[in-house]
Amino acid sequence: MSTSRSCIRPARLAILDTFGGLDGEREAFGELVRRRAALEADKAALVVDEKTYAQQLDLLRFQADEISAARLQADEESAGRAGLSPGKQHHQAAPAQPGSA
Repeated sequence: MSTSRSCIRPARLAILDTFGGLDGEREAFGELVRRRAALEADKAALVVDEKTYAQQLDLLRFQADEISAARLQADEESAGRAGLSPGKQHHQAAPAQPGSA
């Protein structure tokens, strides 16, 4: 009867490894397996980060192109932040008070 090592239960493997004096090798191999799993997880995180980075870079390039294409003047930039045209900066209405309508 031929049984492959993969079919043997982990508890029996531990007994066989101990009997064969392979505890050190078993621990070293286990550490390598854990390290490989950690590296795979790190790699997966980097791939996601790389995609996010590429998306952010694409958005920033688009925004920079839009700003360049708008050819804003210095006074238009500060007015644009307030949502006003340059001529209406000083003539804005006071905000409505709650309950006064």
